[in-house]
Amino acid sequence: MMRNDFAALHDKLGTDEPITRADYAKLLVAAMIITNNIEDRIKSERKAIEGYKIDIIPKLSRINDETTNDEEAQKLANEIFKI
Repeated sequence: MMRNDFAALHDKLGTDEPITRADYAKLLVAAMIITNNIEDRIKSERKAIEGYKIDIIPKLSRINDETTNDEEAQKLANEIFKI
């Protein structure tokens, strides 16, 4: 139902039909929902960045710094990246 309301409002915005107070209320709700969704995505991306900085990058750096050939790199990677 909300989706249909927003679709109708979207269509209305492209016309000369006046926007009602109820339409502005719907736009407010939509803006709040979008803002919350964006904030949630930002939080998720920040967690991913921290994971890379704290876990993945140091491990990859260690492999790069402490090995001199592919065999050593593979052996250390197997030790570091155990699941």
